[in-house]
Amino acid sequence: MRRCLLIAALACATPVITTGQARVQDPLVYRAAVAALFEGKTPETIAVGPTVVRLHLPESVVLRGGQVNERLHQYDDIPPGLPERMDALSITPRPATELALPPAFRVLDDSSAALLEAGHWRSLRRRVAAPRGVVHLTPVAYDDAATTALVGMAWDCGPGCRRLVATWLVPDGTGGWRVKGSHRFPAH
Repeated sequence: MRRCLLIAALACATPVITTGQARVQDPLVYRAAVAALFEGKTPETIAVGPTVVRLHLPESVVLRGGQVNERLHQYDDIPPGLPERMDALSITPRPATELALPPAFRVLDDSSAALLEAGHWRSLRRRVAAPRGVVHLTPVAYDDAATTALVGMAWDCGPGCRRLVATWLVPDGTGGWRVKGSHRFPAH
């Protein structure tokens, strides 16, 4: 059984492939984004879902009870077109092993992914030492100048617990990246 994220129909977009210097920055972006997701309590090993996820940033989100959250225009710090780049990079399913991940990030093998899908959390945590759950990642999207990065994450944090987060980052001046903003979405 596959889980669905905030997936929306996308007009044909030209994929922007992450290459060169930007791809070298990917591990630093992932490390900073996941540290913010875990609020600084990052375990030694990060369990990563086996496939790239697609997280589409909508104009608004329909909340429980039919209310519409129109306050999602806090994306103002994100350069125009960057959410579309992230969506275009993640539209084609592919293995997470193709992402440029930091050494502490471990992609689940097929049998571990099956434990996650079946909801066998105790067995999964014993097998992969995933005390904080499993993070599913989008490819990192960069603006044209590579001064803003955007990454989407779906965090399976335990039985019945899933958080969807879009995080945008900027260079921190020391060769790394810092979170400039993020937004959590309701998991559907």
